[in-house]
Amino acid sequence: MKKRLMFVAFLVLTISIASGAFRYGGGGSYLAYQKFDLTGINTILAEQGFPQLKEDGFGYGGFGYGKVSGDIIVGGGGMEISLKGTKGNKVSNIKIESGGLYLAKQINFSDKFNMKIGSILGGLDKTLVIQEITDDPFLNREYSIITESNFLFNPVVDLEYMITSFMSLQVGVGKSFLVNHGEPTLDTIKFGKMPELYLRLGFGF
Repeated sequence: MKKRLMFVAFLVLTISIASGAFRYGGGGSYLAYQKFDLTGINTILAEQGFPQLKEDGFGYGGFGYGKVSGDIIVGGGGMEISLKGTKGNKVSNIKIESGGLYLAKQINFSDKFNMKIGSILGGLDKTLVIQEITDDPFLNREYSIITESNFLFNPVVDLEYMITSFMSLQVGVGKSFLVNHGEPTLDTIKFGKMPELYLRLGFGF
């Protein structure tokens, strides 16, 4: 899902810039710290003799954007985070992939410093994998693979500092809200009360 959304975002960005719709554009990569509430799923895993998952971690992703008239930013991006627990030869792992359309308003404080207030609208997939690992890969056991899809609404605020005319450093904070649109198979995997933190390195023109 993430790769498809990022491909669409970058494709739209490229076409729009080529047609002169955007005043400038760019993209880059970012690091995100997220805290989760995994009390429910960890209780279930412990009852079945599987390791519990850690409740926080760092995710990695990429983004692309363009600026239109009126200091409106349009773009997209996506990221992935993996939370893993190990107990002997047993492994529990939850993979969370998210991505979507990014819309924001840019407020300029100076030539080098600005703030972006916006949100990401898209999707988020959770996948839980439970395994037993052995020295012989042919004897590894994969007990369960469960996936749940959600709509994602992620308001974000970023502070951007222009390091050079084409490179910037962005520090942001956001909060993810989910709406399940299928079977709530992994509804015990929730975002915690703490907001997410983002560090982005961008390149533009």
